[in-house]
Amino acid sequence: MKHYKTFAIANLIVVLSSLGLSGCGFLAQQSSGDGSNTPVSENLPPSSVPDALPAQPTESIEGDPTPVPEDVQVYQDENGMFALALPPNYSYEPMEQGLTFLSEDGGFGGGILYQVSEEPAPSDLLDQEEALKAVIAPQFNQIEWQKSGQRQPDGSVRLAWTGIDEAGKKIDALSFIETHGLSTFVLSVYGIDQEYNNYSEDARIIVGTYVVRQGPITTESPSEDTSSENSEGDSVVIG
Repeated sequence: MKHYKTFAIANLIVVLSSLGLSGCGFLAQQSSGDGSNTPVSENLPPSSVPDALPAQPTESIEGDPTPVPEDVQVYQDENGMFALALPPNYSYEPMEQGLTFLSEDGGFGGGILYQVSEEPAPSDLLDQEEALKAVIAPQFNQIEWQKSGQRQPDGSVRLAWTGIDEAGKKIDALSFIETHGLSTFVLSVYGIDQEYNNYSEDARIIVGTYVVRQGPITTESPSEDTSSENSEGDSVVIG
């Protein structure tokens, strides 16, 4: 059974609480899969979240459009908060507010977390960069930030880093954080005892197709009438 790094729940709660959010662990244990992870059809159903709106993709690793192979797995969060494509044979595990995924050979993995707060989340570059660092750093015996956080054209902040975990595994990673109104999204992708660039094409597919919901979100449950009226609302779509 293959596993990859779990970022501590407690640390994420502390960091996201400082941003006005409540949190849960965003990179949970991932197994190699037992066949139960069936790829989601590209004919995705309408989102169950009222007034879900199409979102813009996070910039690909090199900033160039990425051709997507026909045999990718398309995944959409059941609440319509994000969607992405995964390369063939990747295993994945949905979480209550996110997703974890792992390559078949265990050399590349990642995870997504989203949080919805009652107050608008801060979008300052330095605040977001420090929040990412505070979550990541305690989980590694050694860590090195490759560059300072970089603002991407879509508004997200990108942070490159490497680390060595308690088991001695080397992590070569990119993390992204972005905020939209009440919502905060974190995406991390990384090599595990492998150089990140060895999986550059996988990373292009994952990051290049990753989209998040940018429309208005309410933390209150919709009324029965409103839910009925919006039952055929827009969904987050890749393509």
